Amino acid sequence: MKDNANDPKSIKYVECSYILKLSNGGWAQRVKFRGKNAYGGMVLNEYAFLISGDGNSAVVVSAGSMGEFSKALSSTGVSIVGSYNHEGKKVD
Repeated sequence: MKDNANDPKSIKYVECSYILKLSNGGWAQRVKFRGKNAYGGMVLNEYAFLISGDGNSAVVVSAGSMGEFSKALSSTGVSIVGSYNHEGKKVD
């Protein structure tokens, strides 16, 4: 995200969701952060990242708002089959 920011040094992470394991073998995570826009004002952004991985590597294949994420999941029949914290431990 910092690579695409107007001011990478201004990026401050506000919140990250648990890492979600999906029924299609992929993963998802929501990230909320603040950063400066092109006019220098601080703005709040929230994105959901859909990640495909083989266990050894992962690539971000899609990113969008939480609304787009929810719509994508419900339209494809993909469901959440597990939630994990930042240490990789399963949470209920």
